[in-house]
Amino acid sequence: MTNTDDAKCKMLSMISVIRKMFLDSPDKSQITLNGECQSCKHPMSINIVPTPGGFGILGGVLTDLTPDRCYRLLCPVCHTRSMENNKIADDG
Repeated sequence: MTNTDDAKCKMLSMISVIRKMFLDSPDKSQITLNGECQSCKHPMSINIVPTPGGFGILGGVLTDLTPDRCYRLLCPVCHTRSMENNKIADDG
């Protein structure tokens, strides 16, 4: 989901971004995002489905609002490494 209005993209919350994806594709019960992990660059897919409590995400992590896209993709391995590195830095 590319957004050319950087300021608007930065203001959107991740839930708003996902909600907009479904509003833009009302015929879909699942959205698949194909791309590459922002960290390791391996190809990956993330599946998103609406749930009673919000959204379910399988296959990776959507993170950060960046200037040229409203999300970044991280594979589960890189996300885990990132969380471990943040914990070490917080404990450190």
